[in-house]
Order: sequence, then C-alpha cells, then structure tokens
Amino acid sequence: MSRRHPSLVLETSWFNAVIECFPDAVFLVNAQDFRVVCANPSAGTIFACEPMLLIGKHIQEICSSIEDAAFWQEVAEWNMGLLGEGPEPSIDSETTLQRLDGSTLHAVRRVRYLSFRTSQAGFMVIVHDRTHQREFEG
Repeated sequence: MSRRHPSLVLETSWFNAVIECFPDAVFLVNAQDFRVVCANPSAGTIFACEPMLLIGKHIQEICSSIEDAAFWQEVAEWNMGLLGEGPEPSIDSETTLQRLDGSTLHAVRRVRYLSFRTSQAGFMVIVHDRTHQREFEG
C-alpha cells in the first residue's frame, strides 16, 4: 500500500501566516518530493539567505547530515508503505547544519508530519540555533 500525497499546492499562505513570527526557523516540506514549499524569515536567518531561496530546495540540500539522510530515507519508505502501518516518522535531535554561506551551526531539529484537510501532507521542520549556547558551554 502506497501513501501517495497530493502535491502541496502553493496554498501555503495560511501556514506562512502562522509561522511568520516564530523565533525559530520553520519550514514546510512537501511529503511527496521532499522540497521546501514555504519558510519563515527565521529560516532565512538560520541558513544565511533570503527565505525565498529555500523554496524548491530538496530538504537534503538544507539538512544534509547522515542522520538527516537516514531520516528522510525512512520517510520515503514510510510513504511507499514499506514500514507497515506504524506512526508517522518524526525526529527530535541535536545536529550540526551547514548554512548556505558555508558556515556551520549547532542546532536542535524537530520534524513532524502534518496532514491538511485538502488531503495534502507535509513535514514541518523546526530548527533552533544553539551555536551561542554551545560556545558558552564549551
């Protein structure tokens, strides 16, 4: 059984309005092709670019750790029904991210599955920068 999700149409104005004021980086990833469909201003700050530059990027271009690769592979297998009827994949962990300008940051990353009334689905990715905290602790 395949979990096919209709492509997220750019009906993201509601989601954008909700995430606009979040202090953490938040973006929505299409559950079907793993591309970013919207991102808040904090996402642009975290990744050292304009938020619009994240739109259309494959999630593994943005979050490219080995753990991220394994997680998104699990999501792909879940989408194809290869993991049975278990819960939606999610992740909460610390990671190191490479920003688009080449610098790195320490972050906590959370990913959760979202299903919308329109039968569209995506993954909400939240990234909290812990770079300054890690420098202070270290």
